[in-house]
Amino acid sequence: MNLFANINGRARKKSDIAFDMTVRIFQADTDDFPRGKSIESLAAELPQTQRARALRYKSRSDALAFIAGRMLLQKALEEVNSSENLADLQYEKSGKPFLNSLHFNISHSATKVVCAWSQEGKLGIDLEKFRPVELKNFRDWFVEEEWADMQNEENSLHLFYRYWTRKESIIKALGITLGDLHKMKTDIEADTFSYEGQMYYVREIDFGEGFLGAICTGKIPDELLKRDFLLSKLSR
Repeated sequence: MNLFANINGRARKKSDIAFDMTVRIFQADTDDFPRGKSIESLAAELPQTQRARALRYKSRSDALAFIAGRMLLQKALEEVNSSENLADLQYEKSGKPFLNSLHFNISHSATKVVCAWSQEGKLGIDLEKFRPVELKNFRDWFVEEEWADMQNEENSLHLFYRYWTRKESIIKALGITLGDLHKMKTDIEADTFSYEGQMYYVREIDFGEGFLGAICTGKIPDELLKRDFLLSKLSR
């Protein structure tokens, strides 16, 4: 996808745009956690408040993804020499966690976990592993035009994930809930999305075979840098 097309209604070249933020994406795979370590022992490396949240998960895979996401976020805080740490996490009414020194968002699917962050502006990221779904079960999450587009597409599942990751990344950047998905009309060929007079910038991200992702930012990113981490080295 061309990030520089259709901004302000006309094609733009990179040289025409004033860029505003650098975005970094830290990623990891929960299969890299040391084998045999319990959720309790892995969660023990987190502050008490976050440890309690990790232990609430009934699914081991969800607990591992939560712990991995927090570890990646801690690495981001260390990267910018922030005085904050995971114990300083606060929560919006929507449940979205936030910090004062860093804009960030975390997503996971299967064993892959990503943490997108920036010091310059808010953002949202979504990651999905391709898997069969009953599209009819998701009808209520899409506006008429989006749903018709999927029904007319030969590879409707791929198109579904393109729409879904974009819409998820947008609501996560905005700090609103899944209940608002059906209210927003998205264009998978456009790089911008307007909400309450504010322009947001959306692009798809390649996370490797079998995965699709999207990121939404409040400013135009001049750089989007991905970095892999081995969780076996992050955990003690």
